Amino acid sequence: MQYVKSLVNDNSITFVCEHWLRPHELHLVESIDFSSEWTYLKSSIDPTQQLLGRPFGGCGFICKQLDGIVYKPVACKSDRFCVIEVISGPRKVLTLIGVYLPYDDNSLLSYETYLNVVHEIQGFIDNCDSPCMLLGDFNTRLPQVPSLSNKWYKRRPFTKRSVLLYDFICDNQLYVANFSFNQKVNYTFSNSVARSYIDHILVPEYLQENMIECTILDACADNTSDHLAIKCSLKLFVNHPKNPEQYELSLCSKVPRPEWDS
Repeated sequence: MQYVKSLVNDNSITFVCEHWLRPHELHLVESIDFSSEWTYLKSSIDPTQQLLGRPFGGCGFICKQLDGIVYKPVACKSDRFCVIEVISGPRKVLTLIGVYLPYDDNSLLSYETYLNVVHEIQGFIDNCDSPCMLLGDFNTRLPQVPSLSNKWYKRRPFTKRSVLLYDFICDNQLYVANFSFNQKVNYTFSNSVARSYIDHILVPEYLQENMIECTILDACADNTSDHLAIKCSLKLFVNHPKNPEQYELSLCSKVPRPEWDS
């Protein structure tokens, strides 16, 4: 919890991935620890079914209250992603899509679930009238070089999910912001046997000149997760109540698995 608080204090918008909250526990975040922030959280747990083992999944946003900025949730069916709009005056400045895509267990069902979630996200982008940024756990490796060899996707550590996500990025004219800046580490997930680079922030290509930084945050004692967070800062113009100004908006993706109810 302490690590989550520090991320919220340091960033305008924090995306929470895998918070493990049950539906009746979502209000605890706002009422106990983030009463001064705007929160929008979704649970992945069906309250009508018996829960076996620990809670799982869930995602959402914790946002600072800023002058001239309003946040609006956008309804979606999937519990694998959530959407908010950042609104300034009469216009939407930005649409944020926070994702927690399915883990690859090498099964056909897992791939089909992944494909369906990506298609649903594509539907949101197709009907969106503001810049769309995607952030979170994509559970997929991506190539980091601009020039790709033939059949690159058949080489480890890539899979057919890598092709699917890469084509999605190209079709929507996005770029991987965390690949555009030098990083101290080349992974975002780590456990006792492996490391992988599966968390990303995707930004429209035409916003590239607005980017200030995109950094994989260092591991620290408060972060007890097996994921590292990614911080992204960009400049956006908003309609301030008194005078228009340029905001430096900081986003933090992949807040790792806090056990809120403990």
